[in-house]
Amino acid sequence: MNAFHFPLDKVLEWRRSSSKSPRRAISSNSPDWQNWTASAPTWKSAGMGAETDLRQRNNVRGWDLDAFDHFRARMKKEETRITSQREAAARKTAEQQQALMEAWRQCRLLERLRERPLADWKAARDRELEELASETFLAQWNRRPV
Repeated sequence: MNAFHFPLDKVLEWRRSSSKSPRRAISSNSPDWQNWTASAPTWKSAGMGAETDLRQRNNVRGWDLDAFDHFRARMKKEETRITSQREAAARKTAEQQQALMEAWRQCRLLERLRERPLADWKAARDRELEELASETFLAQWNRRPV
């Protein structure tokens, strides 16, 4: 009996290997997402600490208020940048997850297409083995002395 051959095996292998790249991309994007998510509270706490420090002073000068105003403007810019980076990382992750799901769906489709011919081949192989076993039994039976 010939070995099982599925005509789309090379395509299936290609699909399996191509599904690995979205997985790698998602795992490589995960640290970016975590960094952007973790940096926002750090900036907010720094701004709150500076404001608290300024309010507790007895002697506040104009240049202190001006410096604090520049600091707060920088904080708002940084918060906007962090938010946009976080949203970009979330979009990128969502796109990569979509690509992974599509690659998985393509692989699963080919695997399901492969199942029926494989089942037919196994049934034919089993029938052939059954026939061979019965022929061997009959051949041995006929060689016995009566």
